[in-house]
Amino acid sequence: MIIFLLFIVVFVIVFILNGIFDALLKNEGTLKSWFVASTVIAFIITIMASLLLGM
Repeated sequence: MIIFLLFIVVFVIVFILNGIFDALLKNEGTLKSWFVASTVIAFIITIMASLLLGM
């Protein structure tokens, strides 16, 4: 349950950062590619965090 909440928090943060960088770079990325990238990055960070916390 904690891992699931962590995943959601990380996903939201990564998604917002993706939006900011996209605007700064004037890189017209589609929302779908953002969503996929955010999901993958959040998934990796969540796995790393859960391994570090020893869950």
